[in-house]
Amino acid sequence: GDAGAAILRGAVRAARGNCGVRYALAGETGAVVVWRRMADSVITRAAEQLLEITAGGNGEDRFARAEAVDVAVEGGSIRVYHLPGNQASRPVVFVSGWGTVPQSFHDFFGALFPETDLYHVETREKSSSTIARRRARFDMHAFAEDVRTVMERLGLPGREPVLAGTCFGSAVVLHGLACDILDAPTVICVDPMTHLWMPRWIIRWLGPVVPAFVLRLLRPLIRGIVLAGMREPVQRRRTKTFIDSSTVWKWRRAAMALQDWNLFDHASRVERPVHVVNGSKDRFHDADAYPDVARALPRGRFLRVPVGEHRRERLMGVVVSLFAAQEAVDNVPSALQAFL
Repeated sequence: GDAGAAILRGAVRAARGNCGVRYALAGETGAVVVWRRMADSVITRAAEQLLEITAGGNGEDRFARAEAVDVAVEGGSIRVYHLPGNQASRPVVFVSGWGTVPQSFHDFFGALFPETDLYHVETREKSSSTIARRRARFDMHAFAEDVRTVMERLGLPGREPVLAGTCFGSAVVLHGLACDILDAPTVICVDPMTHLWMPRWIIRWLGPVVPAFVLRLLRPLIRGIVLAGMREPVQRRRTKTFIDSSTVWKWRRAAMALQDWNLFDHASRVERPVHVVNGSKDRFHDADAYPDVARALPRGRFLRVPVGEHRRERLMGVVVSLFAAQEAVDNVPSALQAFL
């Protein structure tokens, strides 16, 4: 109830170090340390309970029933997977991460509420796109314009959509909002990318001079460099899959176009309320950066929902479904308010 939610909110704030006692004392006493650890335990249990809010289904089966739509965009087409739900509900437009394949999101699809009407957008650097090589654009404007085209051609703006993304997809969404390319009444950014994750020396020194066919031959070496020391099993499998399935010339062109892009150069121009969500961390997703992203956004809200790295996709499915299920376009659902 409301009383329980208030207690939980207090625990969350204490766990994040916002407890006034901490700053009133010269240092953290043993009691405060114990309190913060208890608060951490409370919020972690609450996050696990949140993930059970839906029984979930078989994400692989649900994706198998998805309708694949190739949407014409500048220079070619990109693929959108429609996982139908209740057509009377608010649709979710979900922009996926850099180079990812939908098979990596089965837990996400399985966690969606049955009524959630999802449009899973594959960005143009992916193998599923058909882009004319000679005149292809891969700057952030092009990525954001693609999402706008998808929403317009599928008739989504009039249905009060939830616009969401993860990692690179979140960066595309935020860039589009900052540059007045995109707009939506509800915006959710999970683990937004602040800058391109690729090693800069590969982009800056190899990109301009090494032909695509040579980079293709070097793919095992590059994959080994990226995976070296990566301990998170789910992220490791996902990374290996999207590197192996990459179209090298698209990645090369996109990486060179985006090497100097930085989210903090654009965040202050985002006028819409944005819900920044984080639940776990790995090499590509620095949990310490996301509160800074929320603060850089004029109307940013940060939700920390601590879950294991292996449950990251399930968290995304639950969060977008909760927002889509409510009529209020910018309020935080009651089930998530404790995590603010």
